[in-house]
Amino acid sequence: MANNYVFADRHVKCPYCGITNRFYKIEAKTGRDHQFINCDEEEGGCGRKFVLQTDLSVKLELSAYIIKSEE
Repeated sequence: MANNYVFADRHVKCPYCGITNRFYKIEAKTGRDHQFINCDEEEGGCGRKFVLQTDLSVKLELSAYIIKSEE
């Protein structure tokens, strides 16, 4: 089974130390998934694991237009 990834520049704060972690690739198999993240020690974080919950949604906007006939 192939993994589905969302490639996006996102930031999330570690719930333990408060440092901002940056992510470019987030695993997302369904509309609401969970994955374990390690707080980035190389950026000054604590290295502890926490859960990142993805909530994928699509914004759908619809517009209606009048069709003008050429008469």
